[in-house]
Parts: sequence; C-alpha cells; structure tokens
Amino acid sequence: MEWARRAFDNIRLDGTKQAVLYSILGTLVVAPYPVSLDVIAALYGDKSIFEGLNQESVIEYLRQDILADLNSLLLIPTSPIESTHFMHTSIRDLLINEQRCQERVYYIDVHQHHGRLASLCLSVMVRCLKENICNLSDLSKANSEVQDVIEWEVSPVIRYCSRAWSIHLTDGAEWSKLVTEGLDGQRADFERFSREKLLYWLEVMSLIRDCHSDLMMGRLDGSVLSVAFSPDGKVLASGSDDYTIRLWDAQTWTPLGQPLTGHDGSVESVAFSPDGKVLASGSISNDYTIRLLDPQTGTSLSQPLTGHHNFVCSVAFSPDGKVLASGSEDCTVRLWDAQTWAPLGQPLTGHNGSALPVAFSSDGKVLASGSEDYTIRLWDSQTGTPLGQLLKGERNPLWSVAFSPDGRVLASGFGDCTIRLWDAKTWAPLGQPLQGFNRIPSFISIPHADMQEPPTLRYYILNIGDHWVKLSSSRLFWFPSEYWYYDPFPTVLLINVTLVIIYNEALSIFDVSYAL
Repeated sequence: MEWARRAFDNIRLDGTKQAVLYSILGTLVVAPYPVSLDVIAALYGDKSIFEGLNQESVIEYLRQDILADLNSLLLIPTSPIESTHFMHTSIRDLLINEQRCQERVYYIDVHQHHGRLASLCLSVMVRCLKENICNLSDLSKANSEVQDVIEWEVSPVIRYCSRAWSIHLTDGAEWSKLVTEGLDGQRADFERFSREKLLYWLEVMSLIRDCHSDLMMGRLDGSVLSVAFSPDGKVLASGSDDYTIRLWDAQTWTPLGQPLTGHDGSVESVAFSPDGKVLASGSISNDYTIRLLDPQTGTSLSQPLTGHHNFVCSVAFSPDGKVLASGSEDCTVRLWDAQTWAPLGQPLTGHNGSALPVAFSSDGKVLASGSEDYTIRLWDSQTGTPLGQLLKGERNPLWSVAFSPDGRVLASGFGDCTIRLWDAKTWAPLGQPLQGFNRIPSFISIPHADMQEPPTLRYYILNIGDHWVKLSSSRLFWFPSEYWYYDPFPTVLLINVTLVIIYNEALSIFDVSYAL
C-alpha cells in the first residue's frame, strides 16, 4: 500500500481543513452504512470553515477544497447522494493500522470515531426527528403506497443517523470519555432522544425498512472481504475483517459450525482445493502466514505457511490441486507443494508493488499475478520463469485477475473501475477497456449446479449500474432501494438461478430464474 501512503503524505491542507478531512476519513472507515457527500455535509456542515454556506455549497467545498487530493483513493461520484467510498478495502486496512501509519496524521482510531459519530447522530436525530415526519394527511396508508413521499421527506442524513447511531454507540463504548468538551450537551442529547424522540425514531425505522425484501440468513461481525465456493457447490466460505472465516450451507444458507479463527488480521482471500479437502486463507496478519484448514472439521491441517515478509493478499490452487500460489504485499508471488506444503523454488520476483491477485489458467500451465505497480505478470507455473511481456494498464493498480474456463481470455479488474481483456495466446489486449462500473470489478469462480458430474467452474462478471445487476449488458435484477447507498457495495454472486447478495452483516437470497 505504498502508493496509498504517498497519496496521503502529499495532502497539502491547513490545520482546519486537515481536521475536517480526518473526520471524513474516520467516517468512511467506521460507517456501517454508505455515506454520500450529502450526508457528510449534513454531519460536518457546522464547522467554522463552512460558515455562511448552504448545503449545496458545502458539498462543492468538500469536493474541491478538502477531497481533491484523494481522487486516487476515493470514489467521489458526481451525484451528492451516491455513496462515497474507498477504492479498495486495503485502504481502510492501512488507515486503522497504527503500526503501518507510523504516527502519520491520518491514522484512524476506530473507537474514537465511532464515539464522535454516535454524538453527531444523536444530535441530528434530536434536532430533526418529529411526529409524522413525512407530513402524511392519511396515516392509514401502507408504507408501500407512499414510498415516493418517504424518499423525499426522510433525508439521507436522517436515514443514516437513525440506522447507525446504536452501532456507533456500542462500538465506541467509551465515547462519552473520549470527547470531554461539550460532554454535558452530549448526555443531554441522549437523554432527550430517549425521553422525547424514541417513538419518532421508531416511525422512521418503520418507514425506511418496510421495503426490505431480503432474507437475513446469518449475521457476521465484520465486512465480508472474500468468498469462495467448494468444488461441489455445497459450501460457501467467507473471509471477514473480524479476522474469521465462516462456512455456509449453500442449500439452506445457514452457518455451518462456529467461525474459524487463527488469523490476527482481516481475511483477504480464501480458496478451496479442487478436491474440496483443504481451505487456504491469506490475511492482513502480522505473522504474514497462510493458514490451511479442513473445511469439514475446521481444524488446522498443518502449521501456518511462512515465507512471505508482509501481508498475504491472495491465494489460489492450481486446477490439478498440486500447487498453491500466494501473492503478498512483499511484492512477491510464492508457490507451495500442496502435498507437503513446502515452498517450491524461490519467490517469484519482478513486481515493484504489492502482488495482489493471483490466478491459474484452466490448464494450470500459466499463473497470472497483478500488482499495485499497474502490471500483470505471467509465469510458468512449473518452473516459475516469466512468460511473455508485461501486461500494463493505465497507471492503475490491479485488484483482480481471472482466466476464462476455456483458457483463451484473461480478464483483469483495475483501480479505475474498468475491466481489460487479454488474448491468452498472444497476450494482446482484446478491444477497449470495459467501462461503466461504479466499483472496482472482482471475479469469482462458481461451481455449476449439476453435481452428477465433476463440476465445471463458470466465471460470471456481474456489472452494477443504475440500480441494476447486469449479466454482460442484459438487465438481470433490480436492486431494492435499501441497497442503493451501501458502502462498500454488496458482493453479488450468480449460482445457477439464485442471486446471492453478501453485505456486511447478512446474506440475501433471490430467485432470478424468471430473468434467465
């Protein structure tokens, strides 16, 4: 993440603007729900530098004078009501790691920012909540009949504060001790909210949650960073920033056993071996290891694999199951014997930035690795020697790579929210970059539903745009409005005729057979 550190170090703001930026970064780090510039402006618009400005002017000030130096790290939509978020979860990981920030001013104390936001949310609700907030003349109407009125009258900041205040309060448990100035006012807001505004808050929660069509299948204690299906399609594994791995029954979507522990950092990558007997995981752990688990019992199959000198960002098994590859922030790729778990040869070097994604071709002969140095490198998976030329993007980090099942195409997801396709024989680019994505694309391999024969891995690229999930260019599924502002955006998987949405604390399941 050296490029992220450089971007933060290049910020040139005076003390007042720096403080506002710090508050905004803290908000983006700890917010349990998406926040837009509209919400940020409402939360921090009372700062002295915004004196005399209306909401629209505050938003423009934020865009031009506070956040202008962070375009490489933040996605800031042109619309003020769309979610502003980090380009990649690893940026958040950097900000909350005091050791990696090395006393830089942008280190985010999670508990402190939760506490501050708890206070801000309470203040907003005390000020804005009221009886019949939508000013409805006919209170007998169902919420579904007045959704347009709800969208207009219940502002984004009220929505956010109503949903998030209790999370901020509990996750910043000592919030009243962290901000001594104005302590009595904060307590007064909480007491007034409890005494006078509680019923109005329940009214808002009813209004904004009535349209939920998703099914809560299981709760997580952190954001989902990685997912993988077992080869037989019966189990889904998920890695989370709560340092755990969870297994889910892919038929009932219920948790299988207890969370799998062992990592002391966010689990960035999970991968099943082709026979389904091994689950490998890499994480932002300070021991820089790869862990190997039996997915049936959750027990360790060996000692953690050591050899990398920085965080392990990705893991992948070769199609024949004989080799495990790993990419790391130490700028290397390593190969491991999947029988003995001994390293195969020396680390593969050449990248000048963190080696983020790794992927094997369908025949297992080629290993592709992407990096923050804006390149894809190709390796002979047997000898570790480089193959062909470097594949380069437009000065944007590589976040994901995947081969097509027939091995003819390599797809790559770049930090500029584009997909580039490459001919896997000549390594020449195929056409122009695919654009229109509002998130950095990720690629996920999914087993075919027919389990009578050994499963064929199918790769689906699902595009999210204009509130639609699209398979290629065809509209597949319209997102309910409660998903529009999620940050980070939900992970979306298509399995046979089932659409799976994974976001933060829930799995949501939809039958989309009608659209296929």
